Amino acid sequence: MKFKTLSSLAITTLLICFTACSKSEVKPESGTKQPSANKVKETPALKIAYVDLDSLQKNYVYFQEAQAALESKSKQYDNEINRLGKDLQNSMTAFQNNMQNGTINSQQDYEKAQKNLAQKQSNIETKSAQYAQDLASEQEKFNIALQDSLNNFIADYNKSKKYDLILSKAGSNILYATPTMDITKEIIDGLNKRYNKK
Repeated sequence: MKFKTLSSLAITTLLICFTACSKSEVKPESGTKQPSANKVKETPALKIAYVDLDSLQKNYVYFQEAQAALESKSKQYDNEINRLGKDLQNSMTAFQNNMQNGTINSQQDYEKAQKNLAQKQSNIETKSAQYAQDLASEQEKFNIALQDSLNNFIADYNKSKKYDLILSKAGSNILYATPTMDITKEIIDGLNKRYNKK
């Protein structure tokens, strides 16, 4: 309790002292020169801009085309796995029917059918893992290419614009910025122009 009171008292004293000091004029010592007003340097304001990544994803042609290609490949892989799954299901149904009908009546036929089902199951698992790895690799390549494309373009763009800092806005990670700081449209237009030339 004493500590809190002492802290409040100390803070109040410092504030009063600071206010009094800031209001009083500091007189230079005799024989010293005051710096001239035009020699005092002010810290220059930073030139800051941001790019809205959500808007970039919706409007950058390369991003849209690459995403569409990845989605198409993912759908193709899903269709193949579904086809193999249906084939396995049909084989299992046929195996059960053959067991009930007495078509499989020897140990050798039974083992052969079981081996066939196990092979189909293993094939599905292998292909599923292979497809997932392939898609992850494609996604990583795409992410690297996208980042490289953006970095290279912004480096060229900023040679003339001379921004000190260019931020990326994703969702609401920037709580407020004046509209003049938003350079998203310029970046998208420039990226699309460069991509279309390629």
